[in-house]
Amino acid sequence: MAVNAIQINSTKPMGKNATISLISANMGGDETQMINQSEFSNSMESMFLASIKLTGGIEIKNDVVNSSQGKNVTLHEILMRTAKNKPANESIIAFWDLDEYTHAILTSDLDLNTTTRIVETLKLLP
Repeated sequence: MAVNAIQINSTKPMGKNATISLISANMGGDETQMINQSEFSNSMESMFLASIKLTGGIEIKNDVVNSSQGKNVTLHEILMRTAKNKPANESIIAFWDLDEYTHAILTSDLDLNTTTRIVETLKLLP
Protein backbone atom coordinates (compact mmCIF):
# COMPACT_ATOMS: atom_id res chain seq x y z
CA MET A 1 0.00 0.00 0.00
CA ALA A 2 1.24 3.45 -0.88
CA VAL A 3 -0.20 6.58 0.71
CA ASN A 4 0.91 10.09 -0.19
CA ALA A 5 -0.39 13.36 1.22
CA ILE A 6 -0.03 17.01 0.29
CA GLN A 7 -1.38 19.79 2.47
CA ILE A 8 -1.95 23.34 1.25
CA ASN A 9 -2.52 25.98 3.95
CA SER A 10 -3.35 29.64 3.87
CA THR A 11 -1.24 31.96 6.01
CA LYS A 12 -4.05 34.43 6.59
CA PRO A 13 -5.45 34.96 10.11
CA MET A 14 -8.07 32.61 11.56
CA GLY A 15 -11.47 33.17 10.02
CA LYS A 16 -10.01 34.02 6.63
CA ASN A 17 -8.29 30.86 5.49
CA ALA A 18 -8.70 27.36 4.12
CA THR A 19 -6.69 24.15 4.16
CA ILE A 20 -6.80 21.52 1.44
CA SER A 21 -5.33 18.07 2.02
CA LEU A 22 -4.83 15.75 -0.93
CA ILE A 23 -4.49 12.08 -0.03
CA SER A 24 -3.60 9.42 -2.54
CA ALA A 25 -4.12 5.80 -1.49
CA ASN A 26 -3.09 2.95 -3.77
CA MET A 27 -3.14 -0.62 -2.49
CA GLY A 28 -1.01 -1.97 -5.34
CA GLY A 29 -0.86 -5.63 -6.21
CA ASP A 30 -3.59 -7.46 -8.05
CA GLU A 31 -7.29 -6.55 -8.11
CA THR A 32 -8.08 -8.75 -5.08
CA GLN A 33 -6.13 -6.28 -2.91
CA MET A 34 -7.79 -3.13 -4.25
CA ILE A 35 -9.97 -1.05 -1.99
CA ASN A 36 -13.17 0.65 -3.05
CA GLN A 37 -11.93 4.23 -3.39
CA SER A 38 -15.32 5.95 -3.02
CA GLU A 39 -16.02 3.91 0.14
CA PHE A 40 -12.60 4.93 1.42
CA SER A 41 -13.58 8.57 0.92
CA ASN A 42 -16.99 8.01 2.56
CA SER A 43 -15.33 6.33 5.54
CA MET A 44 -12.87 9.20 5.97
CA GLU A 45 -15.74 11.69 5.87
CA SER A 46 -17.73 9.71 8.47
CA MET A 47 -14.72 9.42 10.79
CA PHE A 48 -13.88 13.12 10.53
CA LEU A 49 -17.48 14.18 11.23
CA ALA A 50 -17.65 11.75 14.18
CA SER A 51 -14.46 13.21 15.66
CA ILE A 52 -15.91 16.70 15.39
CA LYS A 53 -19.04 15.59 17.25
CA LEU A 54 -16.91 13.86 19.91
CA THR A 55 -15.19 17.18 20.63
CA GLY A 56 -18.46 19.10 20.94
CA GLY A 57 -18.88 20.25 17.36
CA ILE A 58 -22.30 20.47 15.77
CA GLU A 59 -23.21 20.23 12.10
CA ILE A 60 -25.56 23.18 11.64
CA LYS A 61 -26.19 22.87 7.91
CA ASN A 62 -25.05 21.08 4.79
CA ASP A 63 -25.18 21.99 1.14
CA VAL A 64 -24.51 19.83 -1.91
CA VAL A 65 -22.43 21.29 -4.75
CA ASN A 66 -20.80 19.76 -7.84
CA SER A 67 -17.09 19.07 -8.08
CA SER A 68 -15.12 19.83 -11.25
CA GLN A 69 -15.74 16.15 -12.14
CA GLY A 70 -19.51 16.73 -11.91
CA LYS A 71 -19.96 14.65 -8.74
CA ASN A 72 -21.98 15.71 -5.70
CA VAL A 73 -19.92 17.02 -2.78
CA THR A 74 -21.46 17.82 0.59
CA LEU A 75 -20.29 21.00 2.32
CA HIS A 76 -20.74 20.48 6.08
CA GLU A 77 -21.09 23.71 8.03
CA ILE A 78 -19.71 23.06 11.51
CA LEU A 79 -20.00 25.03 14.74
CA MET A 80 -17.17 24.30 17.19
CA ARG A 81 -17.27 25.25 20.85
CA THR A 82 -14.51 27.49 22.16
CA ALA A 83 -13.32 28.69 25.53
CA LYS A 84 -15.85 30.22 27.90
CA ASN A 85 -17.09 33.70 26.96
CA LYS A 86 -15.82 33.44 23.38
CA PRO A 87 -17.96 33.01 20.27
CA ALA A 88 -18.05 29.56 18.68
CA ASN A 89 -16.00 28.99 15.53
CA GLU A 90 -17.82 28.23 12.29
CA SER A 91 -16.14 26.38 9.47
CA ILE A 92 -17.02 24.33 6.41
CA ILE A 93 -15.57 20.91 5.66
CA ALA A 94 -15.85 18.77 2.55
CA PHE A 95 -14.51 15.45 1.26
CA TRP A 96 -14.48 14.29 -2.35
CA ASP A 97 -12.61 12.25 -4.91
CA LEU A 98 -10.44 14.04 -7.47
CA ASP A 99 -9.66 10.87 -9.38
CA GLU A 100 -9.57 7.12 -8.84
CA TYR A 101 -6.90 7.34 -6.11
CA THR A 102 -6.79 10.97 -4.94
CA HIS A 103 -9.12 12.35 -2.29
CA ALA A 104 -9.53 15.97 -1.19
CA ILE A 105 -10.28 17.16 2.32
CA LEU A 106 -11.16 20.85 2.62
CA THR A 107 -11.47 22.80 5.86
CA SER A 108 -12.56 26.37 5.22
CA ASP A 109 -13.24 29.45 7.32
CA LEU A 110 -14.12 31.32 4.15
CA ASP A 111 -17.68 32.19 3.15
CA LEU A 112 -19.92 29.60 1.50
CA ASN A 113 -19.58 31.08 -2.01
CA THR A 114 -15.77 31.06 -1.93
CA THR A 115 -15.68 27.55 -0.47
CA THR A 116 -18.12 26.35 -3.14
CA ARG A 117 -15.86 27.80 -5.88
CA ILE A 118 -12.89 25.87 -4.48
CA VAL A 119 -14.80 22.58 -4.71
CA GLU A 120 -16.21 23.38 -8.15
CA THR A 121 -12.85 24.29 -9.67
CA LEU A 122 -10.20 22.12 -7.96
CA LYS A 123 -8.96 19.43 -10.32
CA LEU A 124 -5.85 17.43 -11.10
CA LEU A 125 -4.14 17.99 -14.42
CA PRO A 126 -1.90 15.41 -16.12
